[in-house]
Amino acid sequence: MKTHIQKTRLSFYVDGECSPEEAIAIRGHVRECSACREQLKELEMLRASVEQLSEVMPSEGYDRAFQERLKNTMSKQGIFGVLERGFAEVYSTIKISLDQMRWGIIAVPRPVKVAVSTGIIILLFALSYLPGGDLPLLISFQGVAEVYGAEENRWEPAIAGIQLSSGTKIKTGPYSFVDIDQDNLYRMRAKENTIIVAKQLIRHRRKGETCIQIEQGKLLVKTDKKFKGSQITIETPSATAVVRGTGFCVDVQPITGETWLGVSNGEVEIKNHAYEKIVLVKAPQKTIVKPDQKPQDPLVMTDGEWERLQEIHDIGRILVSLILSNKGDRVRELFGPVHFYVHGRYPEPVQKLATQALALSSRAKRENSRKKHLKSISLLNNIVEQFPDERNDPQILLFIAAYFEKLAMHKEAIESLDRLIQMYPTSKWASLAQCAIGIIQEEKLGNPQEAIAAYQKILSHYPSTLEVGEATAGLRRLKK
Repeated sequence: MKTHIQKTRLSFYVDGECSPEEAIAIRGHVRECSACREQLKELEMLRASVEQLSEVMPSEGYDRAFQERLKNTMSKQGIFGVLERGFAEVYSTIKISLDQMRWGIIAVPRPVKVAVSTGIIILLFALSYLPGGDLPLLISFQGVAEVYGAEENRWEPAIAGIQLSSGTKIKTGPYSFVDIDQDNLYRMRAKENTIIVAKQLIRHRRKGETCIQIEQGKLLVKTDKKFKGSQITIETPSATAVVRGTGFCVDVQPITGETWLGVSNGEVEIKNHAYEKIVLVKAPQKTIVKPDQKPQDPLVMTDGEWERLQEIHDIGRILVSLILSNKGDRVRELFGPVHFYVHGRYPEPVQKLATQALALSSRAKRENSRKKHLKSISLLNNIVEQFPDERNDPQILLFIAAYFEKLAMHKEAIESLDRLIQMYPTSKWASLAQCAIGIIQEEKLGNPQEAIAAYQKILSHYPSTLEVGEATAGLRRLKK
């Protein structure tokens, strides 16, 4: 198995739009991988050429029309496009011959006619089961994650966009996870301290057969609507589970090899390697399989187990991360370089808006374009307005406020911070927003009374937060 970086990820790297951690991982990969190194050189040359061109504004509606043309063209390309065109030509020839037989133009014995008709049916059936389609992608990760390449015989840092194949190994570290997506079939999340191996990844045109081996750790799986007719097999040191459409979690203890299985939706068949007896586990049940023992009779999960299992609905979802320390003066970090990351793939409109916003921000920095900076902020605001999410919105609004501060737009920054507090007053980010308002009023706008009011709200509304020290210091300064 040879892992390569997706061209889109290399393109983001060339444009300076990936995170520092991902940039380091890409540089390390291309030093060892000649194919990706050549791909990177081509993209760098292309970028150098494009930068010398003047910008052309597309006409209204161009993008949608282009996408439609592209979709129609792509549907005719690739192995299936070739097979379909080839089959169409064969079918056309056979049809003409059959018509000639039927009208007596060509004299053919009846057994030959039957044989030809049977052959067409077999050909149609075989074409419907030809393997193909996209293989799973590592769509996002958080923390420390590595991918093992069999040909390279070493572990390499994970990079979002890597396509998995049979033999791929993935390892996650503490407080980390990796999300995997097989388009229209399933999504998986390998939780912290987990090692998995993709033993078999087969994709037919519409169905798939997947076999994942878990050496240790926890794997969450959620199947999609089009999974019907596909199959996932999970192998652990003590058990084999077969899934044909459901949501579930498998947790393998690293030392004992004991397997815990919980089902949130549908049902899963599981058995011990040493016994033929199959146990059917239905939602909301769980079972435990110990090495060389039959699976325990299914029991209803506890409330805590059921609640933890609901994480399957977050697999692949957009999550944003505003990287700040956990120190008392963290609010000051908002007025310096702020690291803001977007993980995940769904909902796709959110991913598209976030990608556009961050790409536009990078371009605005290179071109020193205030107009593009404001457009980037507008796209981020659209995410909050169109796709409200209490997990992401506070961090997006904080980032917008920090962005406005970089542009010396202090009143707009305060508006974004006020909006956060109004929308999510109990969020862990609300105290930070309140304290940032006080600092802007005191140090940027020179409004001591407004600053005092903001600091006092920290003491009255958020007395147990990290911002109390900063607010107390601000009040001492202003009351001298």
